[in-house]
Amino acid sequence: MQRRVRTVFTALTLIAASSLALAGPQFKSFASKAGAFSVLMPGTPQQQTKVVDSPAGKLHVHLFVVPLDGGNTAYMASYIDYDPQLIAAAPADKLLDGARDGQVSSVKGKLASEKRLKLGRHPGRELRITLKQGMFIRSRLYLVGNRLYQCLVVGKKAVVNSADAGRFFGSFKTTKK
Repeated sequence: MQRRVRTVFTALTLIAASSLALAGPQFKSFASKAGAFSVLMPGTPQQQTKVVDSPAGKLHVHLFVVPLDGGNTAYMASYIDYDPQLIAAAPADKLLDGARDGQVSSVKGKLASEKRLKLGRHPGRELRITLKQGMFIRSRLYLVGNRLYQCLVVGKKAVVNSADAGRFFGSFKTTKK
């Protein structure tokens, strides 16, 4: 009898463990105080800042990345602060067009679709970019004041279209500085 109970317990433990593995990554809240945003991420993001040259000058890109699946999948949130004078001089659509074009060209991808959206009252875009070797990017861009926020999921088509990706995008919020 005791042996039978142990066998059943072991089987239930294995079933529970395998169902957790099938459930996908465990999402947890991540907040950047300096970036004034929060988002659900499938792990603790690696943080880095890169300086890139752009038509708007040198920009500091603050990146928060969670690589998964041996680097074949990644969830990323980032922000860039533009010069307020640039923001005042250019319409939001023009700035978002530039961000879109820069994102597509930097990965040597092809823009598959684009739709306008808003984060509260702030303008944004959702992009779908096709890459080589069956990889895709689903991205959301938001212009909030002089700050451009970007959220991306990179991976196979099933990954970027998954409920987990939707949960990630749907959880993004700006916070007070």
